[in-house]
Amino acid sequence: MKKLRFGIVGTGNIARRFAEAIKNVPEAELTAVASRKKETADIFGDEFSIPHRFGSYEEMAQSDALDCAYIATPHSLHKDC
Repeated sequence: MKKLRFGIVGTGNIARRFAEAIKNVPEAELTAVASRKKETADIFGDEFSIPHRFGSYEEMAQSDALDCAYIATPHSLHKDC
């Protein structure tokens, strides 16, 4: 069975909680992280062994390294529908 590949947008407290929780889901894996600064994504990626790190949200959205994304940024930074 193929695992669902998640990317995570943001590197704050909620992102950390999600990264820890997804370890308990055998059908899913965390393959990407995006932050406004590449250095921050790299630090988070090192901590959680995430192979793909991006310095912008748009860059991750264009990547084929993930199937879906978890938005872990403050609500005020979410895109209006």
